[in-house]
Amino acid sequence: MGDENDPSASADPVRLLRELLDRVAETSRAVLTASARRTPGVVGGPLADYLEAVTGLTEKLTGPLEQLLTEQQRAAAVMAEWAERNQRLADEMATLARQHRQLTERMQRLIRPALEQADRMSDMARGYVEELRR
Repeated sequence: MGDENDPSASADPVRLLRELLDRVAETSRAVLTASARRTPGVVGGPLADYLEAVTGLTEKLTGPLEQLLTEQQRAAAVMAEWAERNQRLADEMATLARQHRQLTERMQRLIRPALEQADRMSDMARGYVEELRR
């Protein structure tokens, strides 16, 4: 382990915990192996059966937890992929909206004067018609 005064040493507490648990497991394995070699056969058989049952129960409990963690990891990956796709789609929509706005502004600049001219022509034609009817 690193220096306790080093700030990077505490930067990853999960890694530190994993290292500590690995050491505890190694020590436990050594102690249990030495203990098993010294346990008399009369006690060793029933103790082995008991420990096998406890281990089986533990595996029955941890199996679904491991499956749950795997499914959560998969769900997180799917959500991240969806978010990335959604972001790309949002970016594309923003680009299309920008282009549409620019096109609309150009059309306004081109067509608006023609429409105003058409309105003026209609006003002049109405005025001419009124003069003709007098």
